[in-house]
Amino acid sequence: MNLHEKDIAQTTAEWMTQLQQDLEESSREFAAAMAEYEKQQDEAFKILAHHGGWLGMERHFRSSQARLVVQLYKTEGDAAMNDAIANYFNTNHCARLSEMTRAARGPPNKSSAVRM
Repeated sequence: MNLHEKDIAQTTAEWMTQLQQDLEESSREFAAAMAEYEKQQDEAFKILAHHGGWLGMERHFRSSQARLVVQLYKTEGDAAMNDAIANYFNTNHCARLSEMTRAARGPPNKSSAVRM
């Protein structure tokens, strides 16, 4: 093996080591983000179910909407949260509720989630 081949081998080995370290760090960051996401979803579920009587409605919210519900509950209370959710679903002659009713005929999927 000549000097150039040794340099390529060493550079490749260093690159592979760095790549492995970066992948391990990314994996830890992803695991932490997933744990935080699950914590937020669990908190949103509890608030929707226990404080608002919206049991089962959490599946119709995207994660960003669930975070907004939690924030609204924490800053303005359950009455404000309930009013905001009711107003959201009641807009445009309850079009969102009609959409949810049609979507309920099958299993939940991304298209059955409504947008706020």
